[in-house]
Amino acid sequence: MTSKELAGRLHRWALQLQEYDFEVVYRPGSSNVVADALSRAPARVVSAANQVTETRPDGGRAGEGSDGQLTDQAIKAEQAQDRTVQNLVRKGKYGGRKIVVEDEVVHIVENDGSKRVVLPTALWAAALRENHDSIYACHLRTPQTYARVARSYWWPDMRAHVRKWIQACRDCGTRKAKAKEVIPPLRSQGVGSPGDRWSLGVAGPLPVTAGGNRYVVAAVDYATRYTVAVAFPRHTAQDIARFIVEKLVLVFGPMRELVLDGAPELSGKVVAALTDLFQTKQISPVPYRPALLGLVERFNRSWKDMVSIYVAEAQNDWDRWLPCAVYAYNGARHSATGFSPNELMMGRRLRTPNELLRTAGVTQVGEFAEYHRKLARQMAQCAVAAKTALAKDQLHREKYYNRRERHTTEFGVGDLVWVLRPPRGRGITKLSHQWVGPALITEDAGFDNWLVVREDTGEHLVVHCSFLVTSRRPSDSLGHVAERILRELGEDENESDGTDQARCRQRATRRSCRSGSGVLSVAKRRTDRLGRDQRQQRHRIGHGRPE
Repeated sequence: MTSKELAGRLHRWALQLQEYDFEVVYRPGSSNVVADALSRAPARVVSAANQVTETRPDGGRAGEGSDGQLTDQAIKAEQAQDRTVQNLVRKGKYGGRKIVVEDEVVHIVENDGSKRVVLPTALWAAALRENHDSIYACHLRTPQTYARVARSYWWPDMRAHVRKWIQACRDCGTRKAKAKEVIPPLRSQGVGSPGDRWSLGVAGPLPVTAGGNRYVVAAVDYATRYTVAVAFPRHTAQDIARFIVEKLVLVFGPMRELVLDGAPELSGKVVAALTDLFQTKQISPVPYRPALLGLVERFNRSWKDMVSIYVAEAQNDWDRWLPCAVYAYNGARHSATGFSPNELMMGRRLRTPNELLRTAGVTQVGEFAEYHRKLARQMAQCAVAAKTALAKDQLHREKYYNRRERHTTEFGVGDLVWVLRPPRGRGITKLSHQWVGPALITEDAGFDNWLVVREDTGEHLVVHCSFLVTSRRPSDSLGHVAERILRELGEDENESDGTDQARCRQRATRRSCRSGSGVLSVAKRRTDRLGRDQRQQRHRIGHGRPE
């Protein structure tokens, strides 16, 4: 404040303080121990038991609700009401291991003599949440989570249930899900007549030219492979609409179908209103699948190769050479049709200046009517030959492509899936989650695409099967496991009851057999004695002995 040249904030402070009469006194911090309004209140020390809490994925905290804390009292109360635990206690063993009760808590005795608590069904979720979702478990994989749970607890088929719980974990799914490569078979599409179906796409951003252009909007006709490309400074919806009207509709007429990319400027209200005006069907493939726009994507690669040969070192004049690349592409023989795109669309081949130098005079075509008939006949012949060549080319490419066909997962309506949707924009780091969901499949959108609805936001998405991974619901799997275990225990009891009854019948049969054999033996002895007496009497009579 004593400086003669104050600038900025200090100067403004000096002007404000001139209105007051005050004296600035410095006091060292060691002597400034008197509490005032600016002093901080002492921090309250909270015990660890009250401070450590666990946040659940649904926004609640561990310990809230019936499945929050795994205390002895909670385990005893739930074990007394759980049918699975009571069936195990009544049976006394499971899988060759004993079930014992110690301190009113049911345990299972392992082969090595160690004991684990038999956890009732109502507390399975709490144990898994504690050993997987908590901050000291950190959402590890199935082997680590199972080992952590198995230290203290046990229930039938625990490993399978742990695996299903982790598969249904939203945090693990949105971060750790792995996309499985799916290569569906190649499917051919009908091309129709010239001008019926166009494919449109945007390439860029490219180096800014002298005219301010950065993007290229290109369109390719499916039947003739004829291309139209124009450079633009931007690629807004208005620019796309102007390109469609001026370069396509007013030159070749309204098209039946227009295949557009899923970009916002191509699928907005402006383009939709324009296609409705011209009675054109708009087809928008799913994002991140450039193969569904193969024609325009392949043309973008071709014109970039052409232009890169002639651009300056600064690469700021590529828009000057773009029309030349389009002319060369339309005038060259296409490998799929066997004809040049201009010949199929316009009815004649594009000439080069060298051809004019070798021509002696003007080409004689005769009368206009004869020229028209000849042109129509020639275009019809070219169209038939081009369709035959296209069909042959499609079969060849399908055979080559389908060698890499690979299906890993089959989806259907009603399935629960994770959706791969990497975040875009500033501030995105490697810690961002790449998957969203879970989402429910509601409709088959064709071409291996599915219409899904996100359960968290209700957003409708059309997604290719390559960007879907199966998800599960933890509550459903928990209920199914509990019901199956109860059925198995009931079947075991029925089998044991049937075995006991059979054993009783066998013992009764043996007793009856033994008693019957005793009666037979007595009768046999009596018969033998009577027969022996009769033989002795006949023997005495035969020798003349008196009675």
